[in-house]
Amino acid sequence: MASGGAAPVSASDLLALVQQGKAGEAARRASRALKKAPRDPTLLFVAGVAEHANGQTRRGITHLKRAAKLEPGAFGIALNLGTMLRAVGDFPAAVAELERANAIQPGNAEVLGQLGMALVQADEPVRAIGNLEAAAAGSPGNAEVAFWLGTAWSKTGDHAAAEKAYRSAISLDPAHVSAHRQLGNMLTKIGRFADAAVVNEAALRLSPGDGAVLYDLAHALASSDAPEKALAWLDPVIETGKAPPDFSELAAFAAFRAGDAEDCIRRCDAILERFPGRTTAIAYKGMALNEIGQRDAAAELMAMERLVSSAIAEPPDGYDSLEGFNAALVAEIEGHPSLQYSPLNRSLTRGRSTDELFENPEGAIAAFRKVIESAVARWSQDHPIDAAHPWLAQRPRRTRIGCWANIMDRGGFHDVHFHPPGWLSGVYYPQVPAGFGDGVSGHEGWIEFGRAYYMLRSRDEPPVRRLKPEPGMIVLFPSFLGHRTIPFAEHDHRISIAFDVMPA
Repeated sequence: MASGGAAPVSASDLLALVQQGKAGEAARRASRALKKAPRDPTLLFVAGVAEHANGQTRRGITHLKRAAKLEPGAFGIALNLGTMLRAVGDFPAAVAELERANAIQPGNAEVLGQLGMALVQADEPVRAIGNLEAAAAGSPGNAEVAFWLGTAWSKTGDHAAAEKAYRSAISLDPAHVSAHRQLGNMLTKIGRFADAAVVNEAALRLSPGDGAVLYDLAHALASSDAPEKALAWLDPVIETGKAPPDFSELAAFAAFRAGDAEDCIRRCDAILERFPGRTTAIAYKGMALNEIGQRDAAAELMAMERLVSSAIAEPPDGYDSLEGFNAALVAEIEGHPSLQYSPLNRSLTRGRSTDELFENPEGAIAAFRKVIESAVARWSQDHPIDAAHPWLAQRPRRTRIGCWANIMDRGGFHDVHFHPPGWLSGVYYPQVPAGFGDGVSGHEGWIEFGRAYYMLRSRDEPPVRRLKPEPGMIVLFPSFLGHRTIPFAEHDHRISIAFDVMPA
């Protein structure tokens, strides 16, 4: 057919052009043909496929939606429309369209696979698993289906099943970088650092020069018993001067774990010179100063007496008493749908935690945000900017608040940790058991500041500051300050709400 001619064009000819890598030409010819036959579902289908192949997926979706209205029972239209909706990130719509395709042709492995993937992306991993397992049974050599099945299991917290699926994906496609990376990330999160390092090193061989993969590998090595190997990977990247500060902070962590606290300090100073106020660099520097016995320098940096504050909160608007507010807050936390025991929260032992509380908050949780904002405003007035202190010298212009709750069982505790994403952190106690330590015979259940992050494997016994929780007490402290909960023996639950004020 001559270019620009008026001769009829067939759908098969257009599809052949797409298959030949000439999607742009196919899309242009289909567009001209549609001017004469705008309600031809076959032309609309082919035009949609061509636009998608040409990188114009949203145009393709428009064509396929029109085709679907004209031929609602067409399997190919439903499948391709669902796939394209996935590609643009409209996962709920993709699920609906792929379910329609599955109703037209039940049990099709391709549809079940695409539907399972869309359900994972729509944050419905439980529903996804059945579809992906059926897809895997119908298409047993499909590495992508195995990969998404691993992701679905990982989201549900079944890490053994996730590992099996990820390893199946790698076995089917040894070059599947995403399967290596996701498996490595999951193994790191559950504390299997040496296993994660093996997987991440394989990922780096598949994707050499990938900074994210290299960071994952170095993190796994530093967190296992090979911090020197982590430094061997990190230092060449850091020396280019182009690495983000996260790489240098990970190197400082590795240096500490390698037993060289002085090198950790040197690295933290270099970070703070280029990136003033970095929470993680300040944290590691203070901990390392204590590790080498420089108590005065550590005390000046941590400034626990100066920077840690506590007070009993006022009940927010709508609540007559603090007791009533606390009771409402406890009820909402105990009934929160995300509350669960999680092996991913490795600093928390014998306790449950929630996800983000300020995502569509209501009731007492929404009111609690006002409690935080008032406390932070008072804290900021009491702690003006101080150029002599590396943390007080700067303050974020705009902030956002992240918030989550913890319910500890008898014997529960938080090991020493700090909050890298934050600037200012805090904790509120709506309920504490009676019979906590009295400060003379013991400090069970108290919050303690000043120790080194538990992953650093510090041997130091530094000076600490302890506070006894009380119902309605809110504590504010710099996010760089290591803190922990001392285990307690009471039967009642200890409930706390933690939050971070982070740069926006």
